Amino acid sequence: VYIRRIPNVAPWYKKLTAGPSLTKIYLDFFLIFTTWREAKKWKPDILHGHLHEGCFIGWIVSLFTGIPFVFDLQGSLI
Repeated sequence: VYIRRIPNVAPWYKKLTAGPSLTKIYLDFFLIFTTWREAKKWKPDILHGHLHEGCFIGWIVSLFTGIPFVFDLQGSLI
């Protein structure tokens, strides 16, 4: 399994626990680009987003690639 990661653009961010953080919003923009790049290379049949950030990222990438998108919302915001 090959894992794709965003660049280390926030070396000050060491949080490993779940929960909100303003830095995560910053990192999500890099994750959108990484996801878009991999979707263009791999050309999946469908995108699946999980939880709130995954749904946002998957929706954005779906808009730019035309790949169908499904999401799995769980958590307190539903």
